[in-house]
Amino acid sequence: MKVAYHPEERRELLAAGGDELHRKFEAEYLASIKQILEDPLRWRIRGHTARRFNLNRFPYYISYIVHGDTLWIVALALGGRKPFYWKGRTKDIG
Repeated sequence: MKVAYHPEERRELLAAGGDELHRKFEAEYLASIKQILEDPLRWRIRGHTARRFNLNRFPYYISYIVHGDTLWIVALALGGRKPFYWKGRTKDIG
């Protein structure tokens, strides 16, 4: 399965910082992507379009869509942020 990233999601990851804590955050993020790839349909759909994977150590979640043989990472969202602020990004997929 291929992994594709929405450009805004990449900016969200980079905006998280660049220190030691960011390196731990990025390591958990990459491990989460691997875990999603093992069984992408495991996590339920939220908001009629995307699935949500919660990170363990940080208050973020990965919002993604499985379309064909591609895992589309739509957002890396802070849990307390306005829900579904990224929903408009899903129009570009499919």
